[in-house]
Amino acid sequence: MNDHTVDPSRCAAYGCPCLGTTTNSTGGSDKWFCGYHAGTDAISWARISNELNRLSFIVLAMEKINTYRSRYEWTKVYREIQNELRLNQRGDLLLVEGESVSAWYSRLDAELEKVCKGNKPQPELPLQTVPTAEADHFKRVQLAVPEHA
Repeated sequence: MNDHTVDPSRCAAYGCPCLGTTTNSTGGSDKWFCGYHAGTDAISWARISNELNRLSFIVLAMEKINTYRSRYEWTKVYREIQNELRLNQRGDLLLVEGESVSAWYSRLDAELEKVCKGNKPQPELPLQTVPTAEADHFKRVQLAVPEHA
């Protein structure tokens, strides 16, 4: 018997603080993953979980928004979220005047997505053609070797 229990509502990636919302199974018996782990290689799960734990105050804020935004406790919870963002020096993620709660939630989600998926532009490798014999009707493509190699 296991010494620990696993919350079945949470993401199946080890250490992830997010709710499990996506599965690959059509029979309902597979593991559930959060939107940040779903569709990623298992080799990147630890990095993603570490980032989500580092930014757990954003994860918790998003869960609170989903849970409380249409309840009578919303005003109190909203203040708690704003204070938590300020305490973590993320004033850039505060709800701005005129912004809807849905747009704010999307902005928080985009911040986590950017950090977890690593939305960095991939460097483009220069391509050059290699001379081939006249009988070869297809051009071959070869990557240029960096100068330091």
